[in-house]
Amino acid sequence: MVSIARSIPSFTSNRPEATHYHVLLNSVTQLRFAYLVKMTFLWCWAIGGLLSLRRSTLLAIVPLLGAVLCAAILPIYIFRRGRMYPRVRPHASLFLEAYHKLISKSMLRGSIIYLFSSSIVTEVYCYQFSDLSYFLPKLEFELARLNEKRLYINSFSFFLAIVYAAIHVITNKDQVSLPRVKTNPMTRLKSSIQPVLLESAKQSAASSLVFVLVYAIVRPRVWHTSVYFARIVKKLYRSSAYGGSFPFTPIHSLALAFTLFFIWNMANRLFLIYVTIGALYRGKGISEKSSDRNSTLISGLKSSKRAFTRRVAFQELNYIAHNNSTRRVTIFQDIAQPSAWQQIMVECLSLLVDLQTKFNLKPDHLKTAAATATTAATTATKGASTTALPVPVSGSPAPAPMKVRKENIFLTPAGNKTSPGRKLIEGLQDHNAEQSAKTIKQIEQIQSTYSQLFDYVQTKYALEFLRTRFGLPFRCTIQRQVAYLLADQDQISEGVSALTELVRYSLTEDTYGTVQRDIPRVLSELDKTITLLDEYLRSPPLHWSDVTNRTKLVKGVNPVGIGGIELDELEIVVDNLTEGFDLIARTFEKYLTNMSLTPEVYKRCGISIRANR
Repeated sequence: MVSIARSIPSFTSNRPEATHYHVLLNSVTQLRFAYLVKMTFLWCWAIGGLLSLRRSTLLAIVPLLGAVLCAAILPIYIFRRGRMYPRVRPHASLFLEAYHKLISKSMLRGSIIYLFSSSIVTEVYCYQFSDLSYFLPKLEFELARLNEKRLYINSFSFFLAIVYAAIHVITNKDQVSLPRVKTNPMTRLKSSIQPVLLESAKQSAASSLVFVLVYAIVRPRVWHTSVYFARIVKKLYRSSAYGGSFPFTPIHSLALAFTLFFIWNMANRLFLIYVTIGALYRGKGISEKSSDRNSTLISGLKSSKRAFTRRVAFQELNYIAHNNSTRRVTIFQDIAQPSAWQQIMVECLSLLVDLQTKFNLKPDHLKTAAATATTAATTATKGASTTALPVPVSGSPAPAPMKVRKENIFLTPAGNKTSPGRKLIEGLQDHNAEQSAKTIKQIEQIQSTYSQLFDYVQTKYALEFLRTRFGLPFRCTIQRQVAYLLADQDQISEGVSALTELVRYSLTEDTYGTVQRDIPRVLSELDKTITLLDEYLRSPPLHWSDVTNRTKLVKGVNPVGIGGIELDELEIVVDNLTEGFDLIARTFEKYLTNMSLTPEVYKRCGISIRANR
């Protein structure tokens, strides 16, 4: 272990402005997006060529149909490009989540995008078959008739677009998860083809059957509306009756539904593969392109308003901490004020402080502020019963104490006459507060009655309904609450892992010993967070509607093991924090006695060291 007393070069000037991490990440994302568009165009060219072979060999070679299909997919990419979230926070219940997602701007925008895409694909599909024209074949002397089969297909494509837009927002397709291990995009693409085919087949079969019932309900409205607009451009029969039997075409319905679902599912999967490759670009970290690599990486860690940028920056930091010894050394030796290590440590510990705040544990600075406020309040209370005297200044005579009038300065002088208006106001005053007391008592009685009625309804009807399967969407479960609080679970795990690895390697790679002075602070924050989360796991705050999990508590305590409440996400975070604490404790085992650690940290260090011997 290196002594802090070694000579460290002094840097007094502030850091120069470096290229922001978001700028480099944006340029890399644009390159990946361009490659994605190129791959999509080649894919559409191949599909369009196969479809055009029925009509002309020249059309199969010229990428005309492929360009049309590509135009149907590009809006989806643009829509996804502007909506990339590392993780979407769930709502309190399944019902509220479905309600807020289905009635939102995202649903409206998604519906417009998928309606545009479905209209293009439907026109291309119907162009290939003569029986799907807008008007039925006729003789020269006959009037035109609408083809209800085409109306059915158009209505079906509209239905598919709305359904897939709902699937998009409900299943959180805008959520982008970065792979933990670098993989080849082509490998991920090949492994995704079979799941996409199965998913598209299930969706197309289900939607084709459901739409038969939907169209039977809306058939009169669709037919009469179509006849009204068709008569504007063509002369039809006067009769507005249906053109024939029910226009259900199972082959066309299944084929069109499968085509649309496959295109949409594949487009979303391709976007996820090529845009979220991770923090490495051509084998190097994104910050490697900057002249000041550490400052650029730190700017990404501080991008709290850009969630995706910060997520990628923490992933790169975690990769550096585990695999790149050269970058680790540069971080330890970058001691220009403020030092790189200090800034990285603060950003990593901010994840723990955020956890402490969310799970109702006050950080040190909040505790200090609360203690200061309490002390000030106590002093003010004690001083209220005594006379406040001014503090004498050295070298000057003490001023005379301020005189305090004991009379009520708001009383009307004896010589002044009371005006008629003042007499009226004083007559309306409730001097004995009898009316106010009656009003307060009535309000308390109303509140008590309402509370008793609410408890009765809650016990008699609400809880019985929530215990049924129909009440499942209305339960505010502890699992959804934990998922909301741990929306940045992957980022927390990578930040803690990067921090502990940097502390671990500092024993041999930190030449100036700048890390060892912060080890007590790191261990203290880890210990406080672990203690808090363990307490949360032991007695989770359940909502009154969480009827299933309430039955699992034993005397208000969550039993450990089988039969208890399963909070997997929170347990994973606790395991990651514990592993990081144990790693630091084992690495610096022989130096712990010389560190100014708190008793709680010493206790946990002893347990960790004994458990690993």
